[in-house]
Amino acid sequence: MVRQSGERGDSFSVRVRRDAHVVERFLYRTLDQTWAALPAAFADVGYKGAASSVSSEHVYMTPELIISGRLYTGELNSDYLDCGRTSAGGAAADVYSVKFVVLVKAASVDSGTVLSLLVDGVARDRTQGSNVVTCTGTGRLEDMFFKAIAQRAGS
Repeated sequence: MVRQSGERGDSFSVRVRRDAHVVERFLYRTLDQTWAALPAAFADVGYKGAASSVSSEHVYMTPELIISGRLYTGELNSDYLDCGRTSAGGAAADVYSVKFVVLVKAASVDSGTVLSLLVDGVARDRTQGSNVVTCTGTGRLEDMFFKAIAQRAGS
C-alpha cells in the first residue's frame, strides 16, 4: 500500500538525486499528444501525479510516496525498487521503510517524443533510523508507466 507524503492541496514538491538513474523511451507521437496522456496514464498505473509549475519543463511527477507493507499485494517491493541489501543480506526494499517518487519528462524530437522516466527514493532501516540507502527502479515499474503512457497516447 502506498500513501502520499507532504502534499498540500494541489501543490507539492519532490526531491531527486542528481545522479538518479533515468530510463528513456521514444514514442512516435507529438509532444502535445504525449503530454495530454500523462494524467490518465499515471492513474491507470494507480498513482496520482501533477505537472511541474514551470509549464515549459513538461515534467509530470508523483508526490513523495511512502510504502507501508507491500507496494503491490502478493509481490515483493524489491521486484520494483532496488534499494540494495541489508546487513543481513535481504533486499532492503522488502524490509526497510521506503519513500520514493516517479518523475517523467517529455521532450519533443523530430519524429516524436522522448520520455525520460526516473524512480528515485530512499529506504530507512526501521530499527536503526540512521541506516539510510538510496533506491532506484528495477525497470518493472518504469515499464508499467511507459506502457500506460504509450497506450493512452495512442501509440
